Amino acid sequence: MDGSRVSGKRDGWQAHLLQPVIFARDGRVAALAFALLFGAGFGANGGIPVLASAMLCLAAFAIFRYAPARLQLGLLAVAAFALGHAWATARVPKLADISFWPAETYIAFTGEVDAVEQRGDRGLRLTVTPQEFTVQRREGPPGRLRLMVRTDAPVDLVPGDIVTLEAIVGPPKGPVYPGGYDFRRHAVSQAVTGEGFAVSAIVRVAEAEGGGMARQVERWRSRIAQDLQTLMPGQAGALAAALLVGIRGGLDQATLDAMRDAGLAHMLAISGLHMGIIAGGAFLLFEMLAAAIPGLAHRILPRRVAALMGMFVATAYLVLSGMGIPTIRAYIMVMIGFTAVLANRRALSLRSLAIAALVIVAVDPAAVSSAGFQMSFAATAGLVAAYEVWTRYRTARRARGDWAGDERGITGRIAGFIAASLATTLVAEASIAAVGLYHFQHLTLLGAVANLVGVPVLAWFIMPLAILTLLLMIVGLPAVTAPLLGWGLESLIELAVAAAGMPGAVLYRWMPGEAYLCLTLPFALFVVARDKRLWAASALLVIAGLALTGQARRPDLLIDSGGRLIARFDQTRQAMQSTSGRQSFRTAAWARQWGLRPGLAQEKLPGACDAAGCLWDIGLEKPLAVPRDLSAVEEDCPQAAIAVVEYRWRRYCKGADIMITTRDLEESGPVAVWYGSSGSSPRLEWSREQEDRHTGDGP
Repeated sequence: MDGSRVSGKRDGWQAHLLQPVIFARDGRVAALAFALLFGAGFGANGGIPVLASAMLCLAAFAIFRYAPARLQLGLLAVAAFALGHAWATARVPKLADISFWPAETYIAFTGEVDAVEQRGDRGLRLTVTPQEFTVQRREGPPGRLRLMVRTDAPVDLVPGDIVTLEAIVGPPKGPVYPGGYDFRRHAVSQAVTGEGFAVSAIVRVAEAEGGGMARQVERWRSRIAQDLQTLMPGQAGALAAALLVGIRGGLDQATLDAMRDAGLAHMLAISGLHMGIIAGGAFLLFEMLAAAIPGLAHRILPRRVAALMGMFVATAYLVLSGMGIPTIRAYIMVMIGFTAVLANRRALSLRSLAIAALVIVAVDPAAVSSAGFQMSFAATAGLVAAYEVWTRYRTARRARGDWAGDERGITGRIAGFIAASLATTLVAEASIAAVGLYHFQHLTLLGAVANLVGVPVLAWFIMPLAILTLLLMIVGLPAVTAPLLGWGLESLIELAVAAAGMPGAVLYRWMPGEAYLCLTLPFALFVVARDKRLWAASALLVIAGLALTGQARRPDLLIDSGGRLIARFDQTRQAMQSTSGRQSFRTAAWARQWGLRPGLAQEKLPGACDAAGCLWDIGLEKPLAVPRDLSAVEEDCPQAAIAVVEYRWRRYCKGADIMITTRDLEESGPVAVWYGSSGSSPRLEWSREQEDRHTGDGP
């Protein structure tokens, strides 16, 4: 064989691999945005010290000057990652440095109402800033208090009212299982340092007045939500409040579960869909009005007038919606789009998405770790990338002269609209699939079907009627459209219930972090690049992510922070047993973590209890002991695989394979237990890190 020919082929193959990557339009900017987001997310959840990330950023910039051209983008990506990491590490406070209220602290105080949430059958939830304490059993840090209210309270409470009440407060709840959603981070982002419940009636001592524009907007939002729920009693009014002002407290758990299982939960968070409907509808309306005025249409392009009015409407909706992170991201993209219209530039691009990501990271880097931001960003990025692929395909077909899409009749256009709606839904569902599995252990399999009906109903019927009803509330005539709007909202909820009840509608599966990363990277490559050489690597990453998800071993046992609620997962029967044997928020979250449907009936964990404590059969040779007095500690610990004991009795617990004290649970939250192989000790993983662990004969 001719060696030169072989060498030539090899050189050609190597040269092909070393050619520059083919990027999407604005793909390089999007690649840097992804690097920035990955860095911010890593920094917001710990990561390396800020000094190390800053040095990494400087090193990348220093090498950039001397690097070959094909490596410069990679160095910029490293610098963007390090910059995002350093910024998030510096801006996001560590939970260990935050002071919260001590557990079960009784207080009586006068305070100003910051937020009012009507939660239907779950009562009222108030966020209050204390101004003066009359009783304070233990000292607490400054900050807001979030309180559940099932006592008497004025029905027309609004932000800014001054109230007096008595309450039992404690620290915000942490994760309900290791790796789960940490409610404390959300509380810190809202300056909440304590949570609890009212134990007295809420007495209003002064009505709201003044307080600036922000306080006035909150009062408007609260009153609109209350009026909507009065006009449309039940879940229809609660859903209207969620769509118009972003207040979702009135939605009951059954409605939330149905919307989530049907794949319609994205409608509950004001994001790109809602902003697009409102701002896009305003744009079309004002463009037609401007075109109908000859004197105006001859002096300025109607679409520019429409863009300016669209900006105004989008800003008003942003303020009225409560300015959540998905809404801000959508608002930024809409404003960039309208600016592009004014400048006669392309409106929909990855560049605008990158700018939105940069603004959000700059303002609130902790938001990058939230499920809402990740789902919103992923869905938008997937849709923009898919639209670009479709545009290139259509342009190529037109150039060859075999594109007949522009010559379709009315039937063909209707079919095209349906196909486009279905494709849009499928792309969005695929883009957020990994996010949903990782954050919620939940994947909707029939969401495309529900969205094919639900999204047009929302866009063409519900939202226009909702805006009209809101405008009629100003002049006192909301009853004109409220009945029709209520019927539409009830129909949407019925659609969700029907879709969620279909067999196989939902897949529950736990996804480890490594699998999430393996599935996220190929998605990022799809968004930023159009290079077939990356397909093989992307396919391998997807296979690895699916394999890690399918093979990940879930914990055998979960113990809550109080040490009383314990649940076991039977790996063989794929069933859950708990000490309570009934549904609760915590056991539902545990069921999802184990890949089980939360609504399934739970089995009672076998065991025996008396006044001295409990011995629970957890599937090991020895039981789990929860002694309640000192004599039971001395008797039960020697025969226990795991003993959960009061901290003050820890020295008397001898012989247990693993001892968990109440202080361990208070400081480190719920614990997950993986049973070891024959002869090995179980492995523990805590919700919050703790350095010192107790084994059976520890001090």
